[in-house]
Parts: sequence; structure tokens; C-alpha cells
Amino acid sequence: SIILCILALAVMFIGIGVAVLFLYSDVEFPEASKKSHVAADDRHVILSAVPSDAVLAATFADFRSVAPSLIDGLELNDGYAKSRMAVSLHYSGKLLPLYVFETKGDETVVEEFAGQLEAKGLSVSVKDGFVLASPSETILKSSVRHLEKKVSILDASGFDEAVAFVKGTNALFVSNAHVGRLLPAVLNKSYAGSRDFLVRLSDW
Repeated sequence: SIILCILALAVMFIGIGVAVLFLYSDVEFPEASKKSHVAADDRHVILSAVPSDAVLAATFADFRSVAPSLIDGLELNDGYAKSRMAVSLHYSGKLLPLYVFETKGDETVVEEFAGQLEAKGLSVSVKDGFVLASPSETILKSSVRHLEKKVSILDASGFDEAVAFVKGTNALFVSNAHVGRLLPAVLNKSYAGSRDFLVRLSDW
């Protein structure tokens, strides 16, 4: 499933991160930017719709090349403009995704796209320039509330430090605070015990 693919990708990046940490353990990194800078960075505005309890979040520069692979059977016509997308995983009894799309194009195009997502069995809401979709009504409502309160993953502890090292728009962020829920889904239980070590490395 797509969730397992995302989880496997996340674990791969965690492994790379651990290797890099040991390799450059004596190197001094530049001071990370502050949260206000993160919020003002247009590259990451798509994350303002992602609730702060996300286990992981991935951002993409152009949803047209990604969405059909993430959502089985989703078809996009030429009327959809290039726009950003975010996918996050949240724990609601089990790990479930939240899809966030920038709304570009006229209202008819946005409504058509929202209808396609609903036809795939997703709960959908259009809010503050985003199309939000999730198989969980609870996660969807959480996203809407976070937008209304202007609180998101951008406010999560240590997130500003992680973003400081991201240069592009396509990125993957994994919360080490929630890694205990992530690793057992893709690793043998004997390896999943390494979560305590990962939590000590950094917040993200």
C-alpha cells in the first residue's frame, strides 16, 4: 500500500540521517532559522494545513506527477495547474494519511477535483486556499481546526531546525517523537527498539 511505501521511504531517510550524523559528528552546522522564518518561507506554506501531531510529512512541488500514484485511480486533466502538495501521516487508531493540495485554477476546476477525491472515498474540505482530503473524518476536521487557529506542524518543537537544512520544495520530515509508531510498521521488532536512540538524535 502507499502508506507502507511512505513508511519505507521514511525509514530509509532515518538510516541515512543516522549515518550522516556519525560521519559529521564533529562538524559545526550553521544556526537554524527561527519559526517565524519558517512560517514566512513560501516553500513550506503548504504545511500550514498539516496538524502538529503528524508522524511524518512529505512535500512535493507539483502534485500532478505525484497524486495519481498516491491515490489509486485518480485522473487529472490538462486544466489543473502546477501546484504544491503535502502528504502527512497521523495516528488515529492506525496510521492514516492527510492530503493537502494548493487550490489553483478557477472554482469549477477546484470543485471538480474535490469531487474526484470524494469519489475515491475520501472526506474532503476546501479551506483557506487548500483542498484537504483524508480517509479519516477526524484527521480532516483536525486539519481544518489547525488552519482556523493558525497552528500547524510549523509550530512543532524542533521543526524550524529541520527546515533550516532543506533547500528545495520536495522534502520529507519524520518526527522522532512519534517514531515508535512508525518503525514497528516496517521493521522487525528487534530493530524497532532503536526508536529510543533516534528520539535522542533530534526532534525531526
